[in-house]
Amino acid sequence: MLRPHAGEDATHVIVLSTVGAPQKRFLGRRKARSVDPLPSVATVPVTRATIIDAVALSDESSADRWLDDIDGETLIAGALTALNRVVGAYRIAAAQDGARDVTRPQALVVRVGWGAGEEVADGRHRA
Repeated sequence: MLRPHAGEDATHVIVLSTVGAPQKRFLGRRKARSVDPLPSVATVPVTRATIIDAVALSDESSADRWLDDIDGETLIAGALTALNRVVGAYRIAAAQDGARDVTRPQALVVRVGWGAGEEVADGRHRA
């Protein structure tokens, strides 16, 4: 939950997940082995960030009107601002100054839509 200040109502719900290939952890040195000169293309892990507006829409027709009337670019810019607040909090909490802010060109896909809580948290939308 993202709040402007402690004790205030939430403005966004941020859901982070890793999709794609599982992350591998290498502990210690591995013994060298031969490999194919032309390896197959591997799937890489990708982080999915879902930024959910904490203000609920009253019904499906309101949600459809909202989707028709929004300025997608403005909404995306606000979502990036919210996400970068979380990245900034991570930098402070983990003492990881190398974590960079997220920019629009880094996104593989950007979607704007609406749906029920858990389906949106999983990256799915009704519309």
